[in-house]
Amino acid sequence: MFVNLYSTPGYIWFVWVVAGWGIGIALHFVFSREKFVISGWEEKVAKIELRMRKDSEGSIN
Repeated sequence: MFVNLYSTPGYIWFVWVVAGWGIGIALHFVFSREKFVISGWEEKVAKIELRMRKDSEGSIN
């Protein structure tokens, strides 16, 4: 903002930079959440695998 106001005070261009940065931060927030990283299918497979491990541990003891 300061560079824009110092160099070209007649044309405000820093809003485009801030908008692009905001979009990038918003997308990073959305796609870094667990529900977007781990799909439903992977979660189901992990639960089945965990259940199978628990069952195999119970049969050994």
